[in-house]
Amino acid sequence: MNNESGNGASPRQRGRSRLAQAVLTTLAEQENGSLPVQELFDELVERLQLGPEELVPIAGGRQRKFEREAYFALIGATKAGWLKRESGVWMLTAEGREAIGKYPDADSLYKASRGLYREWRQ
Repeated sequence: MNNESGNGASPRQRGRSRLAQAVLTTLAEQENGSLPVQELFDELVERLQLGPEELVPIAGGRQRKFEREAYFALIGATKAGWLKRESGVWMLTAEGREAIGKYPDADSLYKASRGLYREWRQ
């Protein structure tokens, strides 16, 4: 598989990195650091300029393809304590704000969240 970025990430990993960074950044821009999930996803459609292939509903449901990917992309950030989700609202934590500053690019942010997730699993 050809890897344009040279960092060893697959296209799916790069997509998830991009989604995770966009979620944290979008929440950081909100006055209270939170958004209802549907508003967050609507913001991501515009911010990431998602194409029709990412907006198609998954067979048998209303969830769009990119939304499913976003949930997977956010596991690490959630287990790292950077995000919380309660009653359909995503919230950025103080640790999440710090992570945005500490890991300025999508790949390093995602890699750090995955590392913290692996620590949590052990």
